[in-house]
Amino acid sequence: TGNLGSGALNFAGHNGESRGLASLVLQLPDPKSIDHKSGISGHLHQDVDGIQEDGTYLIFTPDKVYQDCNAVIHEKDQIKRIHHHMASCKHFDNMFGNRLAYMYGIRMIANALQKPFTFTCGMAKGERPNGAVHLMNLFTNIRGPVPHRANGEGYTAEDICQNICNNLFCSWYSRDLDLVAHTMAVDWRHLTSPTVVPISDNDDAVIHLRLGDGLFSTVGANEGKGIFPHATYINLLMQAQQEKGIINSIGIVTAPFKGSNVRSFDQGYTSLSEEIALDLMNALQNALPKAKISIHNSPEETIMESLARVVHARKVAVCGCSTFCPYPLLATAGIGFMYNPVGAQNQWVRNAAKRYDDFRLFETPMLNGLIISNEKTGWKLDHALVMDWVRNQDPNVGNVDIIEAPIFREPKP
Repeated sequence: TGNLGSGALNFAGHNGESRGLASLVLQLPDPKSIDHKSGISGHLHQDVDGIQEDGTYLIFTPDKVYQDCNAVIHEKDQIKRIHHHMASCKHFDNMFGNRLAYMYGIRMIANALQKPFTFTCGMAKGERPNGAVHLMNLFTNIRGPVPHRANGEGYTAEDICQNICNNLFCSWYSRDLDLVAHTMAVDWRHLTSPTVVPISDNDDAVIHLRLGDGLFSTVGANEGKGIFPHATYINLLMQAQQEKGIINSIGIVTAPFKGSNVRSFDQGYTSLSEEIALDLMNALQNALPKAKISIHNSPEETIMESLARVVHARKVAVCGCSTFCPYPLLATAGIGFMYNPVGAQNQWVRNAAKRYDDFRLFETPMLNGLIISNEKTGWKLDHALVMDWVRNQDPNVGNVDIIEAPIFREPKP
């Protein structure tokens, strides 16, 4: 089918990787305990990056997101493995998608060096495993494929660090993060295996609906996030239904509206988030009256459970203007529709869409958080106007990032 997520996967070789991986086979090992990983805990008293006596290169990240990758290159002959440690699992979870991209930037260097990779993070006493802690279940003794383009052109660690990623580990804004897309898909098929994340109510279709911080701009600048018309989602589901058959259930995955998992900076927007989500649910029900539609965002649902729903969507999954869901979207069971970004984030998905047939870009008008609520200037778009826009904006006006009036746009004649 050309879908990276379908079939068994393998790290070995490049053949067939550009169009599909169904012919490749990998026996997934049993998940490792997330409580403790022997042989690495002795490194974690360190507060600086660098080579350890046993050949482990420790990348210790308490609060930093961007780091120079050249130090790893300089030590490459002494490195036996690369270990990325985040001081706080909860801190990672608060910006899960951005920090996951940074982790994959480190994985890209590890793959180029053909070194094993390990991730750990620190949990406070009594902290409930949510997202990052599950990344300790990543493969640790398997070397990922050397990063390469679809035409087979491979890259050294020096190429990646100094030329492709501009002397930093690639991250969510890097257009070449797709060089580790194969590893992402393998990871997310493994991390969300039903034996690891059991979910009894997976859906035919899953929509990741970014709300919360997509409804405002904190610094008065375009942060590349916002909301889409309801009709955008309906059109995508109708297209998937034509290809994959009747959609009997739809799950909307979004951040919780209440409880301890609501991020501090989303607190003032939970009511509007809930209203938009319920309104989308109603619009979907009118368009697909026989489908069962659910919102999956209870305070008890973990990040990993939300992402598992994306992977196990039986026919289609939709990911919007978010760094949260493109990684598992590469491993989804059906079609993966990914928003074609106007701004800086997720530029790498354009290259990924060229590699894999069922990872597809879509375009839509986006009502940017900058015009919905500009927290720097105090400007707020009228609540009723926001709801009118999501209900009535024509989705067929192109990839328009709406940051100023008029908010309604008309198709070009």
